[in-house]
Amino acid sequence: MAGLASIAFFYFDFKDEAKKNDRGALSSLLIQLAAQSDAYSEILSALHSKNHAGSKQPSDNELRECLKTC
Repeated sequence: MAGLASIAFFYFDFKDEAKKNDRGALSSLLIQLAAQSDAYSEILSALHSKNHAGSKQPSDNELRECLKTC
């Protein structure tokens, strides 16, 4: 995807337990990127399917790999 850029941001809120770990950050970044890019959207869709249509949570490593893919 040479020449294209996407921007995502994450603020750690230490009052919110869900935002104190890398899983919350990774999930937030991936959702934002998927909203901007068909490629990321397809990657997340594939991950969703791989994890039994969302009935199983992806591992942190799977989330990291999705972020690295595009």
